[in-house]
Amino acid sequence: MDSVHSGKGTLKKVGIGSVLLALLSSGGVFLYDIFYDTAKDEAKALLETYVRLTPERQRSMEGKWRGAITQVPLTSTSGANPPSPDTPSPLAYAVEFYFKSGLRRITGKIIVTSPNSNAIRNYTFSSGFIHDQYLSLEYQTSDSGSIAFGSAVLTLDLQGRTLNGFFIGIGDESNGFVSGHVTLHKQ
Repeated sequence: MDSVHSGKGTLKKVGIGSVLLALLSSGGVFLYDIFYDTAKDEAKALLETYVRLTPERQRSMEGKWRGAITQVPLTSTSGANPPSPDTPSPLAYAVEFYFKSGLRRITGKIIVTSPNSNAIRNYTFSSGFIHDQYLSLEYQTSDSGSIAFGSAVLTLDLQGRTLNGFFIGIGDESNGFVSGHVTLHKQ
């Protein structure tokens, strides 16, 4: 290794990799704290987006909801092309949602039965109420060998027994963007 002489002694020349390694090893705890604090702040901001649920709302959301989704495959992955005569007809799927309520966040699973093959698909979701009656939901497939995910916005009726809304996402059967309507009834 080369060295440089200065008025205060001899300094060794080192590569940038050695400098970064030294910084990481001596400041690793510091960097960890920065990344941890940032992730913690982001999670806190996300949770604060959702309104706090009353115990009554938590109980009313908890459990099984059953209904249907009507899926309309979009004609291109960009969603830019208008429907054509070759656009597949809407598909109606039987669906069950199982909600588990927390103070702000609602999580759970979705079971969807395909109308074409009676195949069952499983999804997980995370959601929360943005406002007293508007539920924002993000879902993804539970099957690691498949790509299916999306978002939905649902409105809870005044009696707290029906959710209606729309979704958009990527469907594994359609191999592209899908959208449609969701209706769920508390069981």
